[in-house]
Amino acid sequence: MVSDQPSDRCLNEGKGKTPAQDTHIQLPLQSSIAQPADTNQSIEREISRAHTRNSTSTMSKMSATEEMKELSLSSEEMSAEQRKSSAEKYKTTGNEEFAKAHYQAACNAYTEAISADPHNAIYYANRAFCHIKLESYGLAIADATKGIELDNKYVKSYYRRGSAHLALSHHRDALVDFKAVVRLKPSDKDAQLRVRECEQAIRAKAFHDAIASESSIPVSQTLDYKTISVDSTYSGPRLVDDTLPDQSFITELIQYYKEQKRLHRRYIYQILLHAAKLLHALPTLIEVPGPNADAKDDSSTTTTHTTTTTSTITTTPIPYNHFTVCGDVHGQYYDLLNIFDLNGLPSPTNPYLFNGDFVDRGSFSLEIIILFLTIKLVYPSYFHLLRGNHESTNMNNIYGFQGEVHEKVDRGKAMDLFTEVFCDLPLGAVIGKKVLVVHGGLFSQGKFSSLLCLLHSWMCRSSNVSILTNKPMLFTTHTRRCQT
Repeated sequence: MVSDQPSDRCLNEGKGKTPAQDTHIQLPLQSSIAQPADTNQSIEREISRAHTRNSTSTMSKMSATEEMKELSLSSEEMSAEQRKSSAEKYKTTGNEEFAKAHYQAACNAYTEAISADPHNAIYYANRAFCHIKLESYGLAIADATKGIELDNKYVKSYYRRGSAHLALSHHRDALVDFKAVVRLKPSDKDAQLRVRECEQAIRAKAFHDAIASESSIPVSQTLDYKTISVDSTYSGPRLVDDTLPDQSFITELIQYYKEQKRLHRRYIYQILLHAAKLLHALPTLIEVPGPNADAKDDSSTTTTHTTTTTSTITTTPIPYNHFTVCGDVHGQYYDLLNIFDLNGLPSPTNPYLFNGDFVDRGSFSLEIIILFLTIKLVYPSYFHLLRGNHESTNMNNIYGFQGEVHEKVDRGKAMDLFTEVFCDLPLGAVIGKKVLVVHGGLFSQGKFSSLLCLLHSWMCRSSNVSILTNKPMLFTTHTRRCQT
């Protein structure tokens, strides 16, 4: 590593001392020949000269020390300038990558710029924009907030943070930021539009909440799918009233959806209502036997079905020698079929866990969630579903699932029923008492608070724990006792 400071060798070069520069005074050599009468005066003059030279040498050393200090300060100033120059180069690289839609590469470049110069609000605002493009809204909010702390007049920091809040449907927080943009830049038409958008969303939510508060009855208890008639021209999979699907229905449904045909909405409602009842009975944190589990140690309460009702009995799980955990599928039905082609369909000997984000973005979110719920009803102990951050009303409204349900099912109660089902999904799973699976980016209120308490309790009594999550997630433990 090259140092800004001279090396010890450099400091010692050329420092061989002449006798007159040494700390002691060396007198002229005395001759055995008699000295002239003024010898004593000569000696005194030599002594005086020696003292003068020694004093001058000391002053020279002090001057050299001061010069070294000045040189050191200059090196530090140069280093700061170099760091700023390096940060600007990284920012330029980030801008170029962003223009190419290489958002992760741009984010990495802005991170290097921040490392080189952590006091520049622009770098944080730029990285926040990358996080927004990557849908890491919490990180975007954190970066934009840091930018505001560094420079509370930098407009883009407020705009980035407002955009991240808006993406999360945090309309009140977004409104504050967009109003700050308008205050700092009154001519910004886009910010003015965002302000109006947030105000309208806040009023709409208040109206919706007022209506919803009039009835606390779950939508699943107000629906009767039997009142929906099936046209004689419908040729797709069918379910008998008050019965649950079976393996043959799964096989038929997979092929029917593969041909991009639509399951009749009567059977969609029937599947949703049965799933709501099953999921509602599950705990927030489920425990799943691991591969090759000892039946004596992992006997568990399993939900089984008859043709007319759902009952719960204690059974011994069928042993299996492997377990598959999958992440986000986001409405990509043909990718899901590829997983099943490679790994086999779910069954008692081929169990699966899908860790949230089944819907949104993709064009076949409805097909995936209905197929998943169908498989869950057929194999409740061997096919597990956890809730992701996209199994929520805000995300479904923004990223497409709500519109897909309106298009493929109806604009009536279907979406409300999906929301109820999503709310009943477990939030975490423990596989084989060793592996914790939970989705990142979950909400911070409601059931998630109880999940944190359960996780704290479980992790305190467990060892050799592995955690699987498909998004960055912060776990905070508390010393207080959690009520579970």
